[in-house]
Amino acid sequence: MMSNFISRTWNTDQIVISSVGNIRLKSLIKYLSPSFGEVQQNIRSFSRNTPVEVPANHIVKKKKVHQSHLVMGSRAYHVHDDKRTGLILLNNLLGGPGMSSRLNLNIRERYGWTYHIESSYAMFSDAGIWSVYLGTEPAWIDKCRDLVLKELKKLKQDALGTLQLHKAKNQLLGTLAMSQENNGAVMLGNAKTFSIFGKIDSFSEIEEKVLSISAAELQEIANEIFNETSMHSLLFSGK
Repeated sequence: MMSNFISRTWNTDQIVISSVGNIRLKSLIKYLSPSFGEVQQNIRSFSRNTPVEVPANHIVKKKKVHQSHLVMGSRAYHVHDDKRTGLILLNNLLGGPGMSSRLNLNIRERYGWTYHIESSYAMFSDAGIWSVYLGTEPAWIDKCRDLVLKELKKLKQDALGTLQLHKAKNQLLGTLAMSQENNGAVMLGNAKTFSIFGKIDSFSEIEEKVLSISAAELQEIANEIFNETSMHSLLFSGK
């Protein structure tokens, strides 16, 4: 199955070579030519069926584990949707990698009911996935779920204040700026961005997009994505 997928989808017109650092273009070409110089051109048309909408599904699986693990989420914007930057900002505020995220502060730090909690947003060519994951004691799973829904409800009902929005934007931009110090991450990010969009945005262009987002736009996104009636969940229930 994997070999069939590769033969159908891995084409030479989709190859992107990314380099970061003090490397001259001529030197890079000379270094890569033995590996890529004899590769035959292979351009194939490939399309996939857009995922269809499905009713919300809630699955509970009993496991012989001491913790309970819950994932809840919904379909989100694809990689070409103009609202994706807004959802990235909103997701970072809600449960991103920073210790100051709302889920971390209001559930893990305040109550101590979760071992780990985070939200994530993954974008694909024609769809996206937004989700929240948490691990907790089986006795606390319902309380944790209710608190997550409470945080989502706040973002849907209450628009961010000027100071809250300013801090959220600065936190995200600070994280992005720090990632520029990692050449490996920059190299992979540039390759992925170019393969999707055919160009690479500068940090100033990304900053402009983030700073232009309004509180009203974030509230609209929250009401579209954090809709409890269309949210799926999977619970691995411990002892």
